[in-house]
Amino acid sequence: NFRGRFAEDSKAKRLDLSHDLDDFVAALFSTMAPGSKLATLHALRLPGSLSNMNEFRKKHKLGVHENSSFYEMEEVILGKANRCVSWSKNSSTEDKITAYIYTRVGESHFLCSNEKCKMAKEAIPIKAYREKVGLFFDKSEFKRLVLNECEC
Repeated sequence: NFRGRFAEDSKAKRLDLSHDLDDFVAALFSTMAPGSKLATLHALRLPGSLSNMNEFRKKHKLGVHENSSFYEMEEVILGKANRCVSWSKNSSTEDKITAYIYTRVGESHFLCSNEKCKMAKEAIPIKAYREKVGLFFDKSEFKRLVLNECEC
């Protein structure tokens, strides 16, 4: 995925569907074993990384916790687009291409970051993904994984 082609710029969003391919990839990533890595060319819409969430929780006096998130992320600049991706070789674009390297850590949970939420205050882990029933274009049902969120 590059520049949202499978996310906010996708057909799913134009059709006003609630989830797009990036959402499904993010949910599947959350189910991977700790230590697994995922590389993308467009940032996924995930809750904050473990280190970012713990920094936030510490700042807001919620306490650091191993279940604050289920991943760490590193941004790597690959270079200028016209020098590192085939679809840009003949273009003059000098935009930088960034890769996002996600590494699964710990349990597949996260903590709410809303300092007014009981779940956040009590550090109650929330499962990172949930199953959602959807409809195909022909109205037949299918199940898919999506990222979970706190009830607050």
